[in-house]
Amino acid sequence: MIFQVCQTKEKSKDSVPYAIGWDSIAATSTKHRQEADMDTRDMSKANAMNEAVMKIRDILNRTRIAVISTNQTREKIGSNDSEVHTPGGKAWPFIASTRIHLMFEGGSKTSLITDDSGTEIGRWVVGRIIKNKLAPPFGTFNLPIFVQNGYAHPEGYGYSTKIGIDSYCALFYGYLRGKIKSPSKEQILTTSGTWYTVDPNMCSIRKFIKKDWVNIVTENPWLWTYPYDGKYPLMPVTNAQQSNPATSTETQSSVSANGTGNGDASQPSGG
Repeated sequence: MIFQVCQTKEKSKDSVPYAIGWDSIAATSTKHRQEADMDTRDMSKANAMNEAVMKIRDILNRTRIAVISTNQTREKIGSNDSEVHTPGGKAWPFIASTRIHLMFEGGSKTSLITDDSGTEIGRWVVGRIIKNKLAPPFGTFNLPIFVQNGYAHPEGYGYSTKIGIDSYCALFYGYLRGKIKSPSKEQILTTSGTWYTVDPNMCSIRKFIKKDWVNIVTENPWLWTYPYDGKYPLMPVTNAQQSNPATSTETQSSVSANGTGNGDASQPSGG
């Protein structure tokens, strides 16, 4: 199926990048597996994955198609090996550009997100980047995933919950827990009691309380883009910019002194 999509896109000479979702490798069967007996040990999926990888690897690159797949983690039965294993052989993990291991944060019970009445409305999930060809690996991140709509936000941000990943909450804890560092490797967002402060060497954002976080991010869109481009309002002027005033003026116009951008930065929704 993936190969057919790649062939169609290549023939059409479409230059727009595509993304294909595959959910999941563990649930995908082969014709041989469907026809085999239940008690038969079957390696057809691993063999099929190995052949498919060699077939689609080059055409994915040519057609600018990204495949995002999910898989299950399993323990190897009858072995003392504590390593986590995934179905489908080793071919797919070998060619993957990025591999992320997702699990409940702190266990199945402590990861629960509840409202004031104790209703379970979501979970905290922690992700560990175990392989990355595009950036430094071994990073971690935390995601609040809600499964109920319309509940008062348990973190007190002032908006109701929406099904899915809460991007505002994930960004807040990314800065607060030091997952996103300043250029000097210092923590960007610090707290003192109920008040929060952004590194004054990076911007001039006032002290704020948690319920103002959404407004702070809306007024300062560089908080969304900083983890990707490393740009912030009070960036020091380089020697190249000093010798070329036009470059310095262009940089300052894209991000103003009060941290408000030119509006081109895309902002994820609160849900």
